Amino acid sequence: MLKVKLLSANMDSLDKNTNEEHLKKSLISFGFTPEEAMVYLVLLQNGWLTVLELSRKISIKRPTLYRMIETLVRRGVLEVKLGDKTTHYTASNPDQLSSVVAEKEQELKDIKTVYGDIVEALRLLQQKKAKETDVMFYRDKRGIEYAVIQECRKQDDEVYILDTSKWYKVTKDTFAEEIRERMVKNHIRIFELQNEDLFTPIPSSGEVSWTKNKNYMQANYLHRLLPKKLIHIMQDMVLFDDSIQFFGYKKGELFVIEIKDEDLSSMLRQNFRLLWNLGLKKDRFGGKNL
Repeated sequence: MLKVKLLSANMDSLDKNTNEEHLKKSLISFGFTPEEAMVYLVLLQNGWLTVLELSRKISIKRPTLYRMIETLVRRGVLEVKLGDKTTHYTASNPDQLSSVVAEKEQELKDIKTVYGDIVEALRLLQQKKAKETDVMFYRDKRGIEYAVIQECRKQDDEVYILDTSKWYKVTKDTFAEEIRERMVKNHIRIFELQNEDLFTPIPSSGEVSWTKNKNYMQANYLHRLLPKKLIHIMQDMVLFDDSIQFFGYKKGELFVIEIKDEDLSSMLRQNFRLLWNLGLKKDRFGGKNL
């Protein structure tokens, strides 16, 4: 019988703790900090307490408690009782939480009032920045990896590549697979042109030796053969977002020059589309003309 009573008491305690945790999370959604929610709940359950008594129950130092109590009183969710020698505090009627709701509604109203002006100002600022030309230079293994990661930054982008695959020799297969997974996650489509000395037809299954990412092969990757008589691809060039990356190789060292320029990127994308349409489809991964 004693064991049953102990088990029942433990279950009641667990239910109480679970309920208090739920109430605490709800109060946080009202704009309380976790500590403020704790103060409110303790005072709600214990009635009038001094700051000293409250600090002993929730292990928060008194200077911190005074600041929190001042905030909660100002918001109308705590009441104050002044005594001869000390001051007591308790939680206001829960209906007073409506004042918090009203405060949040006013904040939302204020946000809506200025939203249109702010968005328009930010768009103008973004457009001004987009017209500027930035040039970045990357070198060594870490720099090359950072440059390649930039190609994944815009969701639903189309990335155009004149490929020699030399950068794989610096970053290795593990990093290349991480990049392909990012491409899949961000729904980025790859259009890759290669000369005949590098191009290899892909079987219909999409199984290749250079990646295990089947989703990438089936949904993200397209390639065509670009005969050398049209263009001999000697270095990698990548077009993405509003940027162009040129990969260079000198005395065994790899470096990348990235130019971020909206007009230049647009012009080179047009040139790439012409080359893509001249490229030869050798398998079902040749895609449509651009």
